[in-house]
Amino acid sequence: MGAGEGRGQGRFSGKKCRLVSMFSLTTAFFFVEIIVGYLTNSMALVADSFHMLSDIAALVIAFLSVRMAPKSWSKNTFGWARAEVLGALVNAVFLVALCFSITVESLKRFYEPETIHNPQMILWVGTMGLIVNLVGLCLFHEHGSSHGHSHGLSRSTHSHLTDLADKDEKDEIPEITYSGAEKAGG
Repeated sequence: MGAGEGRGQGRFSGKKCRLVSMFSLTTAFFFVEIIVGYLTNSMALVADSFHMLSDIAALVIAFLSVRMAPKSWSKNTFGWARAEVLGALVNAVFLVALCFSITVESLKRFYEPETIHNPQMILWVGTMGLIVNLVGLCLFHEHGSSHGHSHGLSRSTHSHLTDLADKDEKDEIPEITYSGAEKAGG
């Protein structure tokens, strides 16, 4: 038996396998949407293709984070250990710029309407895009009836990143114990 055969420990297993699979699917569909969007003159497909591009960037950042997570860092720097946060910032800026360009293009088309070619193809490609996003949801959503995480301290947000921060925060808070005499007096 070769290295990793039969045990789910191949080159890409678990999180890495899901990330690589979704990266391949999203990248392929990015090209489908952008080509069909320009051929049919559909602003919706072109906009969604650039949204897929931002998803590709997020998947690359997530993959790099998963690969770098096991490494121990000799010192706490803002370097590679914080690449995920920096990548999320770049992705957010990209999405804001995308929203701005979509707004400008939609205003332009509002005043100078353009004809849309082959609306049935647009509908089919849009439906396939929805299916790709649903596959991603299935790949990355936590399964089961329970959430599998605590909500921690007093924060009301429902984010796994916040839960990790809460765990770190709880680990840093020293436990205070009182003897019987201190309780009675205070």
